[in-house]
Amino acid sequence: SVLENYHIAQTFEILENQQFNILAKFSNEEQRLVRKRVINMVLGTDMSKHAEQVGKLRSLLESNNIKEGKNVEKLIDRKNDLSIFESKQFLLNCILHAADVGHPSRTVELHHLWSRRCLTEFWNQGDTEKG
Repeated sequence: SVLENYHIAQTFEILENQQFNILAKFSNEEQRLVRKRVINMVLGTDMSKHAEQVGKLRSLLESNNIKEGKNVEKLIDRKNDLSIFESKQFLLNCILHAADVGHPSRTVELHHLWSRRCLTEFWNQGDTEKG
C-alpha cells in the first residue's frame, strides 16, 4: 500500500495549507473523525484487500437478504457505537474502492482513458520512489 500511503500523506499535506483546508471550520474531534475515515477509505483501495472486501460484502448482502433496495437498513450493524462506526466505515471503503476500480464497466474509450491515467500514475510513483 505504498501508493495509498502516498495519497494519504499528500492529501493531509495539502490540507495544511489554509487556502485548501476544507476542514478548517470543523472541530478538532470532527477533523480527527474525517482523518480516520479518509485514511481507512484510501487504504481500502489497496487491491491486495479486494477479494476479502468483495467476499465480506457478498456475505453481508446474502446473509441479510439485501437486494433490490430491500433490507438496506441491515447494512449497518447497530449493536453499539463501535459496530455502527465499523459498518459505516466498511461501506465507505467499498464505495471508494468501487469508484477506484469501476472504470472497466464504462465504455471502452473511457476505460482505456482511465487505464492510461492509472498506469501513468503508477509509473510516476515508481520513478519518484526510485529517485
